Amino acid sequence: MQRLDVAVVRSEQPCEVAGVFTRNVVKAAPVVISQLSLRRPGVQAVVLNSGNANACTGAQGFKDALLMCKATGDACDLDPAQVLVCSTGVIGRPMPMDRVVGGIRAAAAALSGDGDAAAARAIMTTDTVPKEASTVFEAGGRRYNIGGMAKGAGMIHPDMATLLAVVTTDAPVAPGALQPVLSRVADETFNCVTVDGDNSTNDTLLLLANGEGGGEPFAEGSAELAALEAAVLRVCDDLSEQLVADAEGATKHFRVAVGGAEVA
Repeated sequence: MQRLDVAVVRSEQPCEVAGVFTRNVVKAAPVVISQLSLRRPGVQAVVLNSGNANACTGAQGFKDALLMCKATGDACDLDPAQVLVCSTGVIGRPMPMDRVVGGIRAAAAALSGDGDAAAARAIMTTDTVPKEASTVFEAGGRRYNIGGMAKGAGMIHPDMATLLAVVTTDAPVAPGALQPVLSRVADETFNCVTVDGDNSTNDTLLLLANGEGGGEPFAEGSAELAALEAAVLRVCDDLSEQLVADAEGATKHFRVAVGGAEVA
């Protein structure tokens, strides 16, 4: 079976976007580019590749990450600034951009509403199984959807893990309200995972909300935003547990619930 190694996630509408990234001092080019792109409104796509982290690749690495955004924008009729980029895989190796650009075009041409399974498989590196989770929630009399995918098996340690994760929702969210939600959820889920005590250069967790479910945008402090946060927490908790179950060298997987403990 042919290995999938490029995925494109595209929204029909501009999204409110939040991101949580590695706290490693050494950050891969895609992390830096995505952090800068998050400062601008109107994101509509994420391009991800596996097999090559585009980390410790110097100035060429930044050019290659920007070229991935441009190739995705060209294939999806978007401005490159509307595209976030994620990479995972071997560190210190130049990107094979001819193959990557071809993969981006193929992935964009294959975009569909049921392409989630292929996308989740395309971002795997040492993972043995793809990782997906989804849920629905109600707010303001409407029903909304949340879905997510993640990869990660080794180099996992809090803040955050060797992890790429993209979570999407059709809920409407007011500008500026999404980042605090994702930061709190990350602290309760992905930032609690540890396998081998190593941070990565590429860790990226993204949350995109495009509002296609309708209704008024969820404002900070509202019951609707609280409902969204609870649903995002369920998805990220599920994905985090899947990471633990698939950790390199792991032979057992269990959950421990602690009650009545004092918080220091």
